Amino acid sequence: MYNTAGKTFKELALDINFWRQLNPDLTITEYSRSDWGPYRLTAQQKRDVRESLIEDGYFHLHSVFAPEELKKLADAAKVLHREQWPTVFAFVYDEFWHVQNRYRDILTEMLGKEHRLMPNIWVFYINPDNESKGWGPHRDRQKIVNLRPDGTPLSINFWTPLTDATPLNGCMYALPASRDRYYSTNTSTTLAEDLQDIRALPAPVGSVLGWNETVFHWGARSSNRASEPRIAIASVFQSTECGAFETPLLPVGQLLPFEMRVGLIAQQFSRFIVQDTFSPAVQQLSQELAPYFGETIRILDDGWRYWDIMSDEPDSLREESIEKTSSNQLPTPPKGFEKGREFKSTFEEIRQARSTPSGIDEPGSKESSANGASGSDEQKSESKNWLEKLGLK
Repeated sequence: MYNTAGKTFKELALDINFWRQLNPDLTITEYSRSDWGPYRLTAQQKRDVRESLIEDGYFHLHSVFAPEELKKLADAAKVLHREQWPTVFAFVYDEFWHVQNRYRDILTEMLGKEHRLMPNIWVFYINPDNESKGWGPHRDRQKIVNLRPDGTPLSINFWTPLTDATPLNGCMYALPASRDRYYSTNTSTTLAEDLQDIRALPAPVGSVLGWNETVFHWGARSSNRASEPRIAIASVFQSTECGAFETPLLPVGQLLPFEMRVGLIAQQFSRFIVQDTFSPAVQQLSQELAPYFGETIRILDDGWRYWDIMSDEPDSLREESIEKTSSNQLPTPPKGFEKGREFKSTFEEIRQARSTPSGIDEPGSKESSANGASGSDEQKSESKNWLEKLGLK
């Protein structure tokens, strides 16, 4: 039995064995292979997805996963919720990253062969009661155009339910692009003028919902008549044919070292503070853990600045003015601007920032170092080679 007595939340969050004992059926490694191969779209599905994305700005694919594949993930989120940990901490586990491998062919069809994961992840848990609700009406990226001239997206939010998402437990709702008068004229406006245009998007376990980041959408309020909580994974991807909407961009489905995952998770609370009221304890924990990612998430805004989400100060990356030529008079990142920028930190750099040992099992070592030391030169060399294979070095 894991003993949490006398340990701070930060110490627990950085202790790999704490997470392993919470959900022993899931894994935390740095080099595991996923058994989840890509979902293959039929020719008809490819046509349907493209038409749906252009006309309505979203898509819905059924039976992408077998429900039993996702049960362990839903159970893990329930454990975290029961233990009063924000459920986004489920991303410490490999399996929540392996889900992305199932998206690969879908992403290629929608975004092109060259695409990356933005540092933008979340796990939703909506209680089956009359008070819980999803995030309020919004557009994910309302200041930067994320559409090509033909209406296809440059970035997509993938939303995978781990339990059935129904109108009773707060499923997603959206204003289809075809019914949104502001979709191509003024995306800073979030308004549904005719309530009959709003569309409910119930999604059974195994299906995948997705929308471009301009679509006006929200999660509904749940009901005490719901039979189960609404649990879902969200992650956002972009094409690299344009500049980076956010940095650092990450390879799809590939595992980050444990402490880097913890740091990435922690920074999500600063990103989503506008959508949720996090407790002071969660906000403090976020600040303490954020440096373990090794880099601060930065988001491009319409002033051509990357905003450091852990700071109030913008970092200007361009001085010259940008000609606004898009239909809604907002800029699109020019091709090559921060193109393909990816995370470059090595294990050694992360180790130097550690304040507590993590106990990570390293490639090439039979067991983790008892004191969290870097290990032998041979182990360092093997870790370096492994990073190079993943394209992270």
